[in-house]
Amino acid sequence: RIGSTMRLLGEPSNAIAHHKVCAKVAGDIQNASLLAEAHLELAIDYRHLNESAIATQHGTEALALVSHIQDGDLLSQIYMQNGLLQEEAGDQEKASLYYSRASDVAEIAEQPVARVDTLASAMRFYFRVGQKSAAIEKGLEAIDTIELLHSYLEAERLGPAWASKTHGIYVDLATEYLNWYETSGDSTELVKAFDIVERSRAI
Repeated sequence: RIGSTMRLLGEPSNAIAHHKVCAKVAGDIQNASLLAEAHLELAIDYRHLNESAIATQHGTEALALVSHIQDGDLLSQIYMQNGLLQEEAGDQEKASLYYSRASDVAEIAEQPVARVDTLASAMRFYFRVGQKSAAIEKGLEAIDTIELLHSYLEAERLGPAWASKTHGIYVDLATEYLNWYETSGDSTELVKAFDIVERSRAI
């Protein structure tokens, strides 16, 4: 967590140093879950520095440990990060595989926020590569999860950052429906866009 905070504060070198220490300690005590998390964080650190080769190396190290991990949140993040790395490398087939695995694992993730992040990332990937049905499926799953969470917690308790993030998911999904309407002239796409907008206003 300290390393992640350093990265968010714009100190990627310090984040890397901290995460390398975490990886060393996790290896020494043979804790596969902590080691995988450390490699995941290092992959994110190096992506921020545009060091794709090193980021991919750490992403692969994390992937090699998934059989030892029970934490659905961590598993979904590992698969999602590797999906991003493969997409950036131009390998859409591998990227699609990892996004699909991330989405599947997200179903058993304990943290709904992590589940939403994973589903939203998958949605946007499928939009980018033109897989409309898959994109819609993941987008609708994401907003279903958002609305379920809001049924238990008030928006004020979730905070403004959450509100901004979730609003963006609704906007992206509605925008794609509008784009399809403009392209096809199919009024059902317009109705779907309106429905998404109304759902976003209800939370």
